Amino acid sequence: TAGALLAQKELLTAVSAERIREELVRLLCGRDAARVLDAYLPVFGMCLPELLPMQGFAQQNPHHIYDVWHHTLAVVAAIPPQPHLRLAALLHDVGKPDCFTADESGIGHFYQHASIGAEMTRSILRRLKFDNDTTTRVVTLVRWHDRQIEPTAKAVKRALQQFGQETFFDLLALKRADNRGQAPAYAARQADYDRLAAIAAEILASGACFSRKELAVTGRDLMAAGMPAGRELGAALDTLLDAVIDEKVINEKEALLRYLFSNESY
Repeated sequence: TAGALLAQKELLTAVSAERIREELVRLLCGRDAARVLDAYLPVFGMCLPELLPMQGFAQQNPHHIYDVWHHTLAVVAAIPPQPHLRLAALLHDVGKPDCFTADESGIGHFYQHASIGAEMTRSILRRLKFDNDTTTRVVTLVRWHDRQIEPTAKAVKRALQQFGQETFFDLLALKRADNRGQAPAYAARQADYDRLAAIAAEILASGACFSRKELAVTGRDLMAAGMPAGRELGAALDTLLDAVIDEKVINEKEALLRYLFSNESY
């Protein structure tokens, strides 16, 4: 059967994208997915040719002990078996082969690989007829998997503001898995991710404000105070949100209104 799979792999070009998608998701979320991906990469390459350049592509970087493909397999194996997470793990470094440069010391770099990989991921998922929600979630994770988040309340609030609670924790899961596929010398980063998760949990448990909906004032409150409706209203709410996150003002209605209208911009 294994021999037939490899010998007849071209027949997959006659299989619908929807069927390929369903079988891919089942395999990715199944037991031993990384080993199967490695054993049958030429078969997967018929549906996902973007994976093929990753095999054997040396990273030439002290952060890594594997080529791009085997690093990717380690990340797939290390992340929870949820479809959007496994897809993000499979595709998070798909842009690397197109971005490689080496500095004067021979150290490899992959500048912009996350943003390029995100667009490649969008194209792949659209080709395989994934739904819009899954596509958006996976593309977001691929685009931001290298973003550095400082272990401070302000930085975590900013990340929660940008991504929302669910995507923030998905991003942490991808970062954890990504780190487990790197050189052992960098394993201490797991403690950093523990700290980020703990800070986020504290913020959420306290009911802290990190989005407009948690602000103690609404657009109606601002209009009642004399501000006209329109873009200026949204900008004012964003100004207040930034001020609360930066701890320049407490999240109380009167304090927010005083802060806003004492600002020369308003």
